[in-house]
Amino acid sequence: MSFKKPLSYLVAAAVTVAITLPVSESRAQGANEELKLEEVTVTARKREESLQDVPLSITAFSADAIEKANIYDVRDVVRLSPNVVLQTTGGNGTGRFMPNLTFRGLQPSVPLPRSQTGAVFVDGNYVLGGVNAINTNDVERIEVLRGPQNTYFGRNTFAGAINFITRNPGQEIKAKVDLQTSERANNSINGSIEGPLADWLSGRLQVSSRDKRGHYQALDGGRLGDEGSSSYAATLFAKPSEKMWWRLRSSYQQDSDGAGQIINIMPTALGDTCGARFVNKGYNLAGTKQGFNISLPYFCGRIPTLKQLGESIVSTNTSLRPALLASVGAPNALVDAFINNTLGIELWNDVPKPNGIGLRRDIFMTNLQGNDEFENGISIGLNIGYDDTRAGLILDSDRSNIETSFQFVPQITTTRSYEVRVRSAQDQRLRWLVGAT
Repeated sequence: MSFKKPLSYLVAAAVTVAITLPVSESRAQGANEELKLEEVTVTARKREESLQDVPLSITAFSADAIEKANIYDVRDVVRLSPNVVLQTTGGNGTGRFMPNLTFRGLQPSVPLPRSQTGAVFVDGNYVLGGVNAINTNDVERIEVLRGPQNTYFGRNTFAGAINFITRNPGQEIKAKVDLQTSERANNSINGSIEGPLADWLSGRLQVSSRDKRGHYQALDGGRLGDEGSSSYAATLFAKPSEKMWWRLRSSYQQDSDGAGQIINIMPTALGDTCGARFVNKGYNLAGTKQGFNISLPYFCGRIPTLKQLGESIVSTNTSLRPALLASVGAPNALVDAFINNTLGIELWNDVPKPNGIGLRRDIFMTNLQGNDEFENGISIGLNIGYDDTRAGLILDSDRSNIETSFQFVPQITTTRSYEVRVRSAQDQRLRWLVGAT
């Protein structure tokens, strides 16, 4: 069975109150609501403010906007945000392994997570690894901040930041199940339940699973671009008094991807379009013409498009048992080296391993937040976060059909975030905020 559009089914427990109004009054109210702009609340400056009152360049997505735009992860957020670009694969890698996030064209000199000029946060806590795996399954709001954010967010935010704000559980029992599928085999299930645990305490559980089928088939028969993710999150929200609250959230996510849909388009195979062309660099002070002849194969002018080359060009090795090794009597050499670690490399034992060419990643996050407001309106806030991301990537490093170059790339990133802030009352003309992170 195939569907032209994604299907969404919702099961929810809720209380509905119906109020009947005269027709004329209802129409007048509807007309007023159409003219009224929706007020969006953001916390970009560590306090709740209307988006219109914040002197920053911000794109904010509410929970309704996230659902209507079908935003799943950072890739979708960037697609709908001006002056922000996410290069899915930056540096050494393929698929969702090592992205490169750019704000306003400010590129890092080295496309590594620790050297980027923009960063991703979850509830204000820095995410170093697995940036493009952060999804919206348990998210209430997304804030995309363009411009320097070092004062409020710290490292790697000279050009901008993206902050995912997760949901707080409420004091009403609610359950939700959302199922989606499409004719291109993009399937997902997301479920949550929340409710009161005491008069001052509430909890929320969330689980999700997503499977995205790749769109290309390699010449060896394997598929390129498969992605799979499963995530689990638990949140406790305590409000022992009207002016004090505490929040504890922990989450775990596992990513399992196949071979990435990225290839090398090589002039050596497709034809050199430069033909030893001379590159003119002008004249020096002595009047001598400067330049050089292009001796290596390059593309000059436009790079050929996929339509011109044909989809068969999108191919790479997808098996860890290549025919070349089988021909010399060692069909399992790569499996033994990369997966079974017969090389005895200690670091490789500390990261998850895919079953073949592709990515396996485990992400564990925990976060403690709190705020207490005194009688004079001054409040003190705390935000502590921990993120441990471990990934193993096996790839065909030359990204071609040649069976001579394979690589295993382990990655371990651990981040600890600490933030404390003291804030003045928000109803006075002069407001101040002092903090450290």
